[in-house]
Amino acid sequence: MDPFRTKRPVYILLAVCLVLTAVSLSLIYWVSNNLQAATRLSATGLASDGAG
Repeated sequence: MDPFRTKRPVYILLAVCLVLTAVSLSLIYWVSNNLQAATRLSATGLASDGAG
């Protein structure tokens, strides 16, 4: 009996959970950055339109 072979599904599950967590965190980070950039762009665009 290889102890690693019996534990392999657990390791695979842990790896999948880690990958999903990293992907979701990066996605949230990316979306928040894009939202901030969009609001900043719209604010500067409105300001320049008003000044122009």
